[in-house]
Amino acid sequence: MAALFNGNGIDTDQVEDDREVLPAGDYLVRITGSEVKPTKAGTGVMLILEMTVEDGHFAGRKFWQNLNIQNQNAVAQKIGQQTLKRIVQATGAPSQVSDSNQLHGLMFMATTKVETDSFGDKVILKGIKSYTNPVPPQQQAGRVATGGSPKQQPAQGQATQQAPADAGMPWNQ
Repeated sequence: MAALFNGNGIDTDQVEDDREVLPAGDYLVRITGSEVKPTKAGTGVMLILEMTVEDGHFAGRKFWQNLNIQNQNAVAQKIGQQTLKRIVQATGAPSQVSDSNQLHGLMFMATTKVETDSFGDKVILKGIKSYTNPVPPQQQAGRVATGGSPKQQPAQGQATQQAPADAGMPWNQ
């Protein structure tokens, strides 16, 4: 056993919890991490993407999306692979993904919603669109990001092309 706080303990009822779930909405996000894990049943492979909101009131907030990359359930696998494809298309990244680290740093506009399951509320990725740089290149020099709107610049070399019109999620179609 280990004594907490020099044996004084902590009353968790007195701790303010201001980290409510990220509200449903549209956010400029950057993929900031990833993990490849076996599925719960151990019969497939799941790619877990960590996404960080890049601007506005919720800048710095994170959420995660699980993608079934290999799964015995053909529909689950198709949805996971199509979602990955939409991310790659929206960001202009190379279509051949062999390592999840290739996705780190990619930015796109994410439409999210909140769903509740047996574990509580969680953020779900519902749509993916390209992040189009709204500032012409000649005006970018010396620009200071305000963090109040999706006008921050993509990382060096990030694409600004538009995603296909059907960039909604496969299960929404």
